[in-house]
Amino acid sequence: MLPQLFPEQNVYEDTDGDGLIDRISARLILPRNLSSSLVWAEAAHVACRWAFESLRLEAPLVRFRQPQGNHPHVMLRLSARVSDKASSSSTVRVVRESPVRVVATGGSPQSMASFFRLLAVSDALDLPNLPGTWSVLQWIPSEQTLLVWKESDSKKPSLMHRIAPAKAVLLELSPSPHMSHRDAAHIRKLDLLNLSSPHGIFRRLGEDPRQRALCLNVILPFPRLSSGTGRTLCHVLSLVSLQATQIDLPFVSVGPVVHDSLILELREDASSPEALVHVSNENPGQLIVQGSPAALKRVLEGWLLWTIREPGPGAEPIMALREKMELITRLWPAPATVLDSGSCSSLKQEIVWKAEDLRLEKLVKKMPSGQGPLCAIVFVSKPEPVRRRLKARLEKTLRAKGYEPSLEVFNAYKPGLCWLLEKMLPALELLHKEKATRIHAVELCFAPFVGPHGTMETRTRRLQEIYPAPDLLARSLQWDVSRIRIRLVPNQRAAYRVRAWDSKGQLLLEEALNPRWTALPYFGRITPAKRVHPTTSGIRMVQGSRVLLDRSIPTDREVFWRVFGKRWLPALLKSMERRVVSGHTPWPRAFWKEIRIDVIMEETEKALDLDQERLSPMEALHEDVYFTMLDAYKDFAERHGLGQSLHLGQIMPFVAWKSPRGRAKARFEARPFTGSMAGCASLGGSTHPQGPFGKEDGSGTVWLRCHKRHWHVGILLSSSTDLRAAHNLANILPRLGLECVATHQSEMILRCPAPRRKRSQATAPRRKTLASPPTDRILSMRDVAHWVRKLSSLPGLRFWEAAKSSQGRAVWALEAALPCPSPAVSQARLRLLKPTLVFNARHHANEVSGTEAALFSAWTVGATDTGRALLRKVNLLWIPAENVDGVAAFERLFGRRPATNCTQHATMPWAASFTKTIFSQGLGFPKPWPSAAPGNDGFPK
Repeated sequence: MLPQLFPEQNVYEDTDGDGLIDRISARLILPRNLSSSLVWAEAAHVACRWAFESLRLEAPLVRFRQPQGNHPHVMLRLSARVSDKASSSSTVRVVRESPVRVVATGGSPQSMASFFRLLAVSDALDLPNLPGTWSVLQWIPSEQTLLVWKESDSKKPSLMHRIAPAKAVLLELSPSPHMSHRDAAHIRKLDLLNLSSPHGIFRRLGEDPRQRALCLNVILPFPRLSSGTGRTLCHVLSLVSLQATQIDLPFVSVGPVVHDSLILELREDASSPEALVHVSNENPGQLIVQGSPAALKRVLEGWLLWTIREPGPGAEPIMALREKMELITRLWPAPATVLDSGSCSSLKQEIVWKAEDLRLEKLVKKMPSGQGPLCAIVFVSKPEPVRRRLKARLEKTLRAKGYEPSLEVFNAYKPGLCWLLEKMLPALELLHKEKATRIHAVELCFAPFVGPHGTMETRTRRLQEIYPAPDLLARSLQWDVSRIRIRLVPNQRAAYRVRAWDSKGQLLLEEALNPRWTALPYFGRITPAKRVHPTTSGIRMVQGSRVLLDRSIPTDREVFWRVFGKRWLPALLKSMERRVVSGHTPWPRAFWKEIRIDVIMEETEKALDLDQERLSPMEALHEDVYFTMLDAYKDFAERHGLGQSLHLGQIMPFVAWKSPRGRAKARFEARPFTGSMAGCASLGGSTHPQGPFGKEDGSGTVWLRCHKRHWHVGILLSSSTDLRAAHNLANILPRLGLECVATHQSEMILRCPAPRRKRSQATAPRRKTLASPPTDRILSMRDVAHWVRKLSSLPGLRFWEAAKSSQGRAVWALEAALPCPSPAVSQARLRLLKPTLVFNARHHANEVSGTEAALFSAWTVGATDTGRALLRKVNLLWIPAENVDGVAAFERLFGRRPATNCTQHATMPWAASFTKTIFSQGLGFPKPWPSAAPGNDGFPK
């Protein structure tokens, strides 16, 4: 009906061109001396209904003064004869004084309230359209009839409409006790610091997390309400309704009401300078707010608007206070329960052994003397300079014994690749240079890997181990890679065979290779059922047709694996098993605070000059240690029936490929995690979804007193909590910025600073240009925090702390929507009316490019015309680094290996999970998650 009151004005505006209403230009002007509770209740309905049409509010819709400029406004004038006892049958006369000014005059509070109800619910009454030239309206509440006169004919009404009986119930000013949204059991979980969905005034609609209905009833004192409280109430309720996607009118009433939704009762008491909020003794789902008009204004604009805030930009103060109170309730009855550290001591073991090249050299020195030519092929898992020196030493030793040696020394790690690059590639290049031996075709044949029963390798293992040799061969010969023919030959005796032909089909070269391999049990199972077959070191010496020496020796990596799998890992699992059998309570979040494995040995670390490919056995060892331990713990947890909330701990493999003095060594240390669930909470993380912190035993926040700069919070102690525990808890409070004012037999009173709004990101100065974040280097978490704040200075971008990790690190989020000058924005409706794309980076901490890509795409949206235009269609949200604890672990590991291609794995220490979180490792994702519409598979579209 509002647009029809001002047919020449645009009361609903789209200021940013995205097709959505984001501004209401109309205002409701009320007399400053208005004191009727009934009228204020219906004025609140009008404000909420108008606010519901827009995505944002720039200013209060209900005012005492006429707006400046051409703002359309409906003004209420009190009749000279109006009184609280006036007849409810009096009419309301509405006169259109100008294109932007409509004046309504009523004879009684009931009639004025009835007219406001008509304005609020007009869309549901099937009213006919008003003539564009209307001049006078008359509303008769007793007959529920609307009369309309035109400017051209003021003698008789041009329109007369009577409300249908079926619709007339919407205009009844009495309370509506029959409405029921949810059961009373849910209401009993009221949290005075968190009335946001789903524990307070909002309820979820269906299965779509983006939709929520306002589930609130407000009771006003009868018969009078001060004008200052009334105006504040209208503005606050319009802001509350702005955050809902559905509101049911009416929900503000005068006098008692029976309702299953949350009930908020206002009581004006001029003798109470400070407002008190407490739960009703008769109804656990009813909150009573009492105080002077100034105190009620403070509590409505402060406490109520803070307590309905959900995680998002600007909500950090109330989120911090909620986390502190939740921590306090989790610490009852004792501030910290810690497992007996003596029940599980640290595990420390170390091993030092002689490197494999020295062991192989010692083996050759034991050979008997002889004479004549001798051919040998040697495999040793060492870098090329070490292998050259080993070859020189072996040849010197053999010559001293009387032989004429001819040795080939290949890397035992991926020997096929080493053979192709170090022997076959130079031979092919040499042939290809000569015109007479110009190579026309090359064939690379490999035999399928067929190991004993229970082998874990695939048949194509040998092909995988020579990548990217075919690409490098083709590039060297200046061929397309498709000209390198690769064949699987089932009956081939050699593991690899290379042949080359000229253009006439004449065979120019044929060579074969058979690497050495060994067998190891797979240590990822407590009882190994399968085996792996890594290549190994060794030497084969032949003289003619006689084999002089054919011996395999374990590589340094194999020595480590046997010690790790047969000694260290069983000791770790046995220690865990003792803790499981002993049944310690409460359970920690993880068995181990840190499991550190240091491995130092001389190994190859070489770039292959193709994309980011490297030859790095220590990198492979790092991954094998990590995943083997995860598999072993998975098997352990299944055998002992452990839940998903108990984790192994932080795995930190440190590897180094440089070993001084030819020694190889490894060190293992596991430090037990002894903190309980409550103890872990003090780290700053949260182990459960944000929810009411009232406990089943009755503890929780029961009242709150709002002062100007601080709040007093009353917490009911559980029956099992004694005064000693309360005094011990009081010693922890100063660390949280709280103060214990008093402690009674069953109650503790805490003093905390009132949440205060920081400088709004929405009103902060905005940059139009900003240099893009770097994409040519790995950003540290300090760099990420710096760039998140820096990018939030661009138009439309805002940052907020989505969560704290298990170790207390911030998980940052960046949101992008069309720039808005007002901080009062309906995030709920904005997410409902536009699709929201969520970019979740670094769920796996080693995927470093995800952070750079997230920050760069955020910059693109905020700093370029193309990106800003995209915001007319969608909303965007980035989490540049979700697994921040894993990133911290990665930075520790990467600091030791700056030249690698960053494939080290690092995860959060115990992967604390939420009950309803789709990602078990993520703490930051659940809060931004409702921004996006999930599909049937649980992932945002």
